[in-house]
Amino acid sequence: MRVLDPRLLTIYAVAGIAAVALTGACHGTTMDDGPMCNDCPEPQPPNLNQTVVTSSVAPPPISGGTLYITRDGKRAVVSDPDRDRVAVVDLDTHAVNGWFWTERGAEPGRAVDDGSGRAFVVLRTTGQIATVDLATGAQIASTAVCASPRGIAYEESQKRLHVACAGGELVTFKVGRFLEVERKLMLESDLRDVVVQGDKLHVSHFRSAKVDVVGAKGTLANQERPFDYAANGQNFSPTVAWRMIPLSDGRSVVVHQQSKTDPILVPDSAKLPDGSSSTSGGGPLGGGSPYGGVDCSSGIVHSHVTVLDADGHASSPSGGGLANMPLPVDVAAFGARVAIVSAGNGHVLEGDIDSITSQDGCLFNEPFAFDAPRDQPATDIGNGERIMPSSSDPIAVAYDPTGRLVVQIRQPAMLEIHDATTGIITDTVLLGGASRLDTGHQLFHSNPDNRPNTVLACASCHPEGRDDGHVWNFVDVGPRRTQSLSSFSTDTAPFHWGGDLSDVASVMDEVFVGRMGGSPQSTERKAAIQGWLSAMPAAPKGEVDAASAKRGEALFADPSVGCATCHSGPLFTNNITVSVNTGAPLQVPGLRGVGARAPFMHDGCAPTLRDRFTNTTCGGGDAHGHTSQLSSPQIDDLVAYLETL
Repeated sequence: MRVLDPRLLTIYAVAGIAAVALTGACHGTTMDDGPMCNDCPEPQPPNLNQTVVTSSVAPPPISGGTLYITRDGKRAVVSDPDRDRVAVVDLDTHAVNGWFWTERGAEPGRAVDDGSGRAFVVLRTTGQIATVDLATGAQIASTAVCASPRGIAYEESQKRLHVACAGGELVTFKVGRFLEVERKLMLESDLRDVVVQGDKLHVSHFRSAKVDVVGAKGTLANQERPFDYAANGQNFSPTVAWRMIPLSDGRSVVVHQQSKTDPILVPDSAKLPDGSSSTSGGGPLGGGSPYGGVDCSSGIVHSHVTVLDADGHASSPSGGGLANMPLPVDVAAFGARVAIVSAGNGHVLEGDIDSITSQDGCLFNEPFAFDAPRDQPATDIGNGERIMPSSSDPIAVAYDPTGRLVVQIRQPAMLEIHDATTGIITDTVLLGGASRLDTGHQLFHSNPDNRPNTVLACASCHPEGRDDGHVWNFVDVGPRRTQSLSSFSTDTAPFHWGGDLSDVASVMDEVFVGRMGGSPQSTERKAAIQGWLSAMPAAPKGEVDAASAKRGEALFADPSVGCATCHSGPLFTNNITVSVNTGAPLQVPGLRGVGARAPFMHDGCAPTLRDRFTNTTCGGGDAHGHTSQLSSPQIDDLVAYLETL
């Protein structure tokens, strides 16, 4: 039995949570060597002063990875997708060298530099790489790359730039005076980060958490995935690889989520008639709800850290679990030390990478949920780990060459620089700009009434406003795939696969409160998240053959095929709940962005869009449109058209 460090009594006091003996945080379940406490303290009431603030420009979903420190350690390149700009900051003087403003909604993201005074920044929605002069912060060139670039890495030995795209493209540029395309590979879609490891490339996939290992000649050497996870008799599989970076010893580290594969029972008592939760959700412990427990195994999703060797082989499954770290959107490394951002509750965890991955924080409920005071040193939580002081909205991290941690704060826009030894915030670089405080954005990414103790957020299952690609196994209804919120519209109501929730207010009552344990929300708050969701950017589209897509459009509209009978109108749905030989009456989903949300169908039975039409046991056969008469080339055309929606 691991004994709770006495210093954690102070942490609980700061958080307003009663300490429970010296055996660990209160689980109400069991550990590997005996039961935890059964008489858990009553959760404290949340802050129900439910103010509503709406940003003049809806901020995009949090993606992480928007802070980069140049290889010489002199400058920070700060992407600010909330304000459509990129800043270059001098880390010695803390002066902003300059800015460049992107197109509205371009979403500047990951960056690298080539060591010669230039940085390269991914513009996620305009399909470009911006070349930036580090001396002035000005944009000096723009290079088209793909529809939706995501990850970027610079290969010093070959003077090459590698860009990973959501559509599956891995584009390599030769870096000279200009960027020239040297190679373009097509991998599976949903690429996220790319890391150079010797003569190999590690390329991660966002929702599946798979990692491709690409050899020097551009061939796919192998594909790895973090191990499944099990604790206290509960089973999980890896999902949502938020961030992958290189370590200095030739390995790569991935921060990702683990999602439950066991049957999930949502009791009828989860929600009371007045919309409030019958569980202990919403209190400081943030748990007791059907979806989000105070320990990893009692919740449906938690964060995890996996290390890959140079060949992409994953580390042992015995460690790496992180409790109380929802939305691990970013990670940085300095030697063996790593820092991880939990955007769901504002925690920034720092520790030794081998300690984190060799021991399982889930079994000890580490790190603990508390509000780290901004003006104090880092709080040691044992196992060589500590919680860094931070403002309320960290979204990205990076280390300078001396080991100082730099944290990017989303709102208000600024950098916080920490002393390498004590963790104290020694300097703050204010970046200014319009406020992007937005209640809808807050509700989606955390529980704003009790943020430090959030263990589960809407974005946990709907990362970047889309979906995690996971199929949940519900006891009463069977397998259900997470639905995407990209291209959200209230015109597609009612919601859920079964069409059982009439509007967004019903979703908030049933899911946010009843299942996730959040506080009951006011009418104004519900309207705020509805408004923010309605402004969500559309999912990225793949690159397809235009002639094939044109033929597919004709097939889609052909009454004898029948697709447009139900998938009609601008959102490609008639909003009807119908039975199409797939087991139960289901709401006709809109098809906007459908190509980006594999696997397909309500139970995820079709790994690809083509499988939807060729696997008759999955798609409902000719009761679900009439496609059995289509030839293989015609199915290819139909799929190509769907990829363009």
